[in-house]
Amino acid sequence: KTLTSTTVTVPPPSPHACTCKIRSTTMARNMVTETADLIEQSLAVFEKEVSRIESKSDLLAAQEKCPELLDDAFKLLFLRTDLFDPELAALRYVLHWKNRVELFGSHKAFLPMTLTGAMQDDVQTLAQGYFRLVPGQERVILVDPSRKPSKYDADSIARCVWYMQYKALAQSEDMQKQGAIFVFDLGNTKGELSLDLTKRIRKALEDAFPLRFAKVCIINPPTVVYALYHVFKFFLKPKLRNRMQVVSSASTLANCGVDINGLSLVDHEEWVHNTMMLEDTSRQGSVQ
Repeated sequence: KTLTSTTVTVPPPSPHACTCKIRSTTMARNMVTETADLIEQSLAVFEKEVSRIESKSDLLAAQEKCPELLDDAFKLLFLRTDLFDPELAALRYVLHWKNRVELFGSHKAFLPMTLTGAMQDDVQTLAQGYFRLVPGQERVILVDPSRKPSKYDADSIARCVWYMQYKALAQSEDMQKQGAIFVFDLGNTKGELSLDLTKRIRKALEDAFPLRFAKVCIINPPTVVYALYHVFKFFLKPKLRNRMQVVSSASTLANCGVDINGLSLVDHEEWVHNTMMLEDTSRQGSVQ
C-alpha cells in the first residue's frame, strides 16, 4: 500500500487475510455492518499486520510508555476508518504514532490527549476556536479561519486540530463509523486563509488520523469562490462532487440537514474551561 505522507517498510502480502477483510477496492461503501465476530477477527488480523511492519519505532515507544492508551477501542477507530481493512488500518496506526511524536514531541506525545496532558502548551490557541464542535450535530466539525490569531504557531494549531478531532470521535460513534462532516465558514475571512497552515495540518493528519471525511461544506464563501465552484464542480469526479457542498449561508446549509446555528449560543473559551475541569475530574475515556 502506498501512503503519501511518509514511507513505511512493509513485507510482502500477508498470509493472514481472513474472509471478513474488506479490500480497498470496495471502499466506496460508507459503512460496514459490524458484528462482534467481525470486530474480534479484524482486531486479531490487525495485530498481525502491525507486527509485520518493520519501521515502527514510535509505536513501539508508545507501547512501552503509554500502553493504557492503546486499548482495543482505540485500535477499533483505525479499523472503522479503513472500513475493516486490517492492512490499511495497521499502516495508518503506525503512521499515527510517527506523526503524533513529530507534532507533539517525544515529551508530550505519550501523554493522554487532554488539556493538562499532551495539550498543556496549546490551551490558549485552542481557545481561539479555529476548530469547534457543534452542539446537537455530533458528526460536524466547524472550521473558522477568521479565528486564526494574527501571530500563530502552525504546529500549535495542528495540535488543536488533532485534539478537537479526538474529542469529536470520543463523543460520537456515528462519526467513527460514518465519517465527519467538515464545515468551513468563510463569512468573516479577510485574508486569513493560509496555504502554509493548510499544508501543515494536512501533513500532520494525512493517512495517519483515524477519521474519514464524509462531506466538506463551505458556507458564506466570497462571491468569486461561489461562482467558480458552480462552474468547476461539473469537472469533478462524481464521488468528490457528492462530498462537497458550497452554499451561501448557514441557513441554506441547515436546509440540507447540517445545522450549525447552535454555535451562536456557545462561548468557546468557556467550553475549553469546562472541558479542562471535566478531564481533570474524570481522567478516563477510551479515545486518547
